[in-house]
Amino acid sequence: MFPATGCLEIARGGSKFIANRRIMSYPGMKCGNLYTNENWRYLKRLKTAISLIDKPLQRIFSILLSATASQVSRLIPYRKNLSSGGPAWTVPGFWIPRVHIQLNVWRTFTNRYKRFLRAMKDVRNPGVRKISLCNKLKDLENSPGGFGYIYEGDSSKIALADESVDYVITDPPYGDSIPYLEFSQVWNEWIGRKPCFKKEVVISNSPERKKGRANYGNDLARVFTEIGRVLKTGKWATIFFQNRNLSVWNFLRLAARQAGLILKAVSFQYPAVISAKSQLAPNGSLTGDLVLQFQKCKTIKATPEKIGDTTYAILESMITDAVRKYRDKENSFDLIASDVLVKMWEEECDFEYGDIGKRIRKKLIR
Repeated sequence: MFPATGCLEIARGGSKFIANRRIMSYPGMKCGNLYTNENWRYLKRLKTAISLIDKPLQRIFSILLSATASQVSRLIPYRKNLSSGGPAWTVPGFWIPRVHIQLNVWRTFTNRYKRFLRAMKDVRNPGVRKISLCNKLKDLENSPGGFGYIYEGDSSKIALADESVDYVITDPPYGDSIPYLEFSQVWNEWIGRKPCFKKEVVISNSPERKKGRANYGNDLARVFTEIGRVLKTGKWATIFFQNRNLSVWNFLRLAARQAGLILKAVSFQYPAVISAKSQLAPNGSLTGDLVLQFQKCKTIKATPEKIGDTTYAILESMITDAVRKYRDKENSFDLIASDVLVKMWEEECDFEYGDIGKRIRKKLIR
């Protein structure tokens, strides 16, 4: 273990990070700042060695290198008791702990490689159903079942014909929950990718990105319009979503409406592993995601000039009823939030009432 500062030399190289104080990425910060000089040098040597091998293997080992990178950084805090798990980057941000663990780069990389080999044995298992990938999207249309195609690109410009898709399943970015591309700067450093930050659908606190709520609503609408274009009439779309802020839900509802998608059913999905935030504040954060089932209608329903006539008092009444119904149930916060959000959606209520979590907490602690 090592102190965050002191005799260890900190690396200074690498790509410059986007400044965002919410995730502790400060002006002038570079990827190298997350590493000791020693581990930075070893990672760079590995990256150079990988660039000299055959192309197909380069992709595999570059991914393994990126999986190693965060684990050998200064982001891994020292813990006296590791019985609950090994060293891990657990804080959602580039927080450098006062005392961190200095993991060996080569040993960590080797462990990742061994895990990869074990996974490949499972893939080669004759009992595992395999899907072959087409090289071109147009080849998929003429292929029998069991074929797939991985498309990487702008989701607001999908290279598919109108009404050509039977089913869509997606989880759009949850508003300002996680700025994914800003976090991915750590991994992109090692796989040599430069994503298009301008096209990301997100709400970011970074002043330089200019990704506020209005931008998020417009970007989300463009993507949903494309979903509505390619989805066949009468077919279904499943959307996973989570956010405590009602205005963010309003963006989702308006985007779905404009795309001709009608909400038909809602369920709640709990994660395999509950986040530390949800465990520490069970009445302050949704544990899992709402699963929204939409069906594409024949005609797009016009957006009314005024979405419902819901007032603050009616919203409070909805929350009070839900609290009375679910207060003594397990995961009561999730059940209450889901109940209120669905009612507001179905009755076309005004979503402009801020953080639903705060309102529910006030009712629960009474």
